[in-house]
Amino acid sequence: MGSRKGYYVFQNPYQDGVLQFPGVLNKIENQISILQSMYEMEKVVLEPGKSNIGKRFLPGSHLYNWDQVQGNIINPSFVYIRKPAMDAGFLSFLKNIKKENASTRVLLELPTFPYDKEQFASVINYPLFVKEYICRKRIHKYINRVITYSTDQEIFGIPTISISNGIDPSKYPLVSGEKKDDTIRMIAVATLQPYHGYERIILGMQEYYKNGGKREVELHIVGDGLAEEELKRLVNVAGLENRVFFYGRKSGEELTKIYNQADVGMGSFGFYKIDLDRASSLKTREYLVRGLPVVSGCRQDIFEEKECDFHLEFDNCSEPIKIEKVIEFYDFLHMQGNKEILAKEIRKYAEENVTMKKAFDPVIQYLKYSAIDI
Repeated sequence: MGSRKGYYVFQNPYQDGVLQFPGVLNKIENQISILQSMYEMEKVVLEPGKSNIGKRFLPGSHLYNWDQVQGNIINPSFVYIRKPAMDAGFLSFLKNIKKENASTRVLLELPTFPYDKEQFASVINYPLFVKEYICRKRIHKYINRVITYSTDQEIFGIPTISISNGIDPSKYPLVSGEKKDDTIRMIAVATLQPYHGYERIILGMQEYYKNGGKREVELHIVGDGLAEEELKRLVNVAGLENRVFFYGRKSGEELTKIYNQADVGMGSFGFYKIDLDRASSLKTREYLVRGLPVVSGCRQDIFEEKECDFHLEFDNCSEPIKIEKVIEFYDFLHMQGNKEILAKEIRKYAEENVTMKKAFDPVIQYLKYSAIDI
């Protein structure tokens, strides 16, 4: 490749010195590590445009400091961009990259697609939506491939490369500890956004006990976010304070201790709110590498090609989760063996199917073999 480098552009994950999305940053670092095994790479952190804070809704304003990014990219072989807000500054950046070197391959990763209902649901964000809508009508001139977790063959008039999320299993210990009682403990680890749909679990628990349910079932929620207060309110209304527990944001050994008491990992149950019907979530992969069976509220990409007994899927809708089915699922699995045996079997599946190297390989193959096709 000579002196030409690859560049990975992503938004600063820290806000006021606090890491906002640890799982996303781990994913970014893993992707960069894989790219570094083949290319000389540099990270470029996208910062807010200081002069435009408070003016981001104006037609000519730029949300990010694209001039700074441009200055840090020299003679690129390829530029990999994790989706920012799209505006005139972003479009200008793309134009300049291609103008300076037409052979540069530009790849844009969309963590979610479609994403309009998720990002622009509030009326106050409508000006941002208009700016992005205008921009994405034009980006096909400058972007070689869109990296997507969906099954779309083309997005914004640009050919796609479909990948899945991946993680490094070596960073996550297997759940440990003996099962000493009959209680089923569900764990939900997330940033607690409305589309996680955990109200379906809480309402399902309320319905289960209202109808005479005898088995002890608990929900352990780890994380914080926009939906947290509403979930807590719902728990109080349902009278489930002794069965639903909130831990806030946890990591490291504290998180591992919570995982060690868990029996089932709970995925997302509200994707219908943002017009998605298929998930490629990091938390589902973490559940698997830690050795937990998974319950979800929509299709999961990692279970589409291989059938397995340790995934239970509910419909992608607003209906409360049937806790009886979760109990049946749990009991069936534990008829096959104890917690340790089951955990090892699930982790083996994860090691074969959810590693970042396997998930990101389509991108590597494109960069390795692609000709200039724009």
